Amino acid sequence: MSTRYDVPPSHQTLFSTHHPTKGSKEAILSQINVRYRAIMDLERTEERYVGELLIRSNSSRSLNIFDSTLNNQAARAELYQVRTQICDLALLQGRLIVSLSQIDSPLAAQLNFALLQKMVRRFDELRREVDGYLAESGVVLERNMVHVGNNGVLMGKIATSFNLAVGH
Repeated sequence: MSTRYDVPPSHQTLFSTHHPTKGSKEAILSQINVRYRAIMDLERTEERYVGELLIRSNSSRSLNIFDSTLNNQAARAELYQVRTQICDLALLQGRLIVSLSQIDSPLAAQLNFALLQKMVRRFDELRREVDGYLAESGVVLERNMVHVGNNGVLMGKIATSFNLAVGH
């Protein structure tokens, strides 16, 4: 399935599972940085999609909330594809950080902490969206169950890969 924001062919190698030898700190850092920049690019795309899926609440504070209605179904599917790419790159980045820890443990710990914080925020955002979907009823809830499932898959990947307690 093609989306509006597919990974360009030049970025396809970012998903390679080949890791440099543990003696090559510069090579590992280079791969970490390349993946970090790719994640940042995808996160900008993600922000555009999320922006399409926000609506003003009817509360007195008039906050932007996630639109869990049946509007923008295509954007939701594309958002899932972008988020899947982000999660996959983050998992590969995490593996590279583990390789780096054999060479420079303090630097790896800093990078790992930053990545973990980012993934915890992502997990919490996905959970808020799931809560929004589940607050609906009838046909709206039924049609959004695919998105509940998609978010659940990503939450499971994050929780398992980053050792998160689901109720953190």
